[in-house]
Amino acid sequence: MNQLPQKMIHTKQLLMPLFWHSFFLQTTWNYERMQNIGFAFSLMPLLRRLYPLPAERIRAIKRHLEYFNTNPYMVPIILGVVAAMEHKVAAAQPERREMQEQAITTFKNNIAGPLAAIGDKFFWALWRPFSSLIGVALTIWLYDINDFRGTWLIPIVTVLAYNVLVIPFRIWGVKAGYLYRRSITRLVTLIRFDQVVDSLNYIGMGMVIFIGISYALVFTRTLLQGAEFIAIFVGAVILVKRDIAPVFIVYMVVVFSAVYHVLTGV
Repeated sequence: MNQLPQKMIHTKQLLMPLFWHSFFLQTTWNYERMQNIGFAFSLMPLLRRLYPLPAERIRAIKRHLEYFNTNPYMVPIILGVVAAMEHKVAAAQPERREMQEQAITTFKNNIAGPLAAIGDKFFWALWRPFSSLIGVALTIWLYDINDFRGTWLIPIVTVLAYNVLVIPFRIWGVKAGYLYRRSITRLVTLIRFDQVVDSLNYIGMGMVIFIGISYALVFTRTLLQGAEFIAIFVGAVILVKRDIAPVFIVYMVVVFSAVYHVLTGV
């Protein structure tokens, strides 16, 4: 059994290396076991501390090479909980260690799916396009009739807007997971992601309407062209609200624009 230091390792000193390593989670993504290698790599700073003996460290690494897959932005939460559980494994008596090890595997298998559902819905289906809207809106605000000034800022602003939430959430996730351990599941449910999703949906719809109207006012040369664009824009919004696939709507707009150009020469 490892002789752990009586004084617990400082939380920041322990967890921040896990946070930084988690950015490489998907660099070794594979079809057989998905994120398993990346997860094991993310835990390496901790495993080196807890298991100085190579044989014990290899055993711990193999434990985390089983199938694992979840949303990458939710992984720090799992890393924090697993870090706390690995402390218990390292400090456990030999006869209880196998049970503690199995508890880690069970926890990872049980929590990965629910956190993936939350992360995919919030970060990928909502926050990513919402951040893109901010970048698109910047196009309108920085537009100049003689020159397109400041457009180089658009991708930078989009990335910054996206990460202004993602980075703090990942830091919070690894710390909260370590402090609350398996109780983190109750804490995550208290965040009320559904309410946040609804609020951002309304804000995003308002931004889309603003962008559409602003585009019609700034980029079209005549009142008729502006009215035509707004009509197409409103029609696309209605189709989206009726659950028509966005890709299909894009194709419809492209075909309509091509036909309109052939018929009118505009």
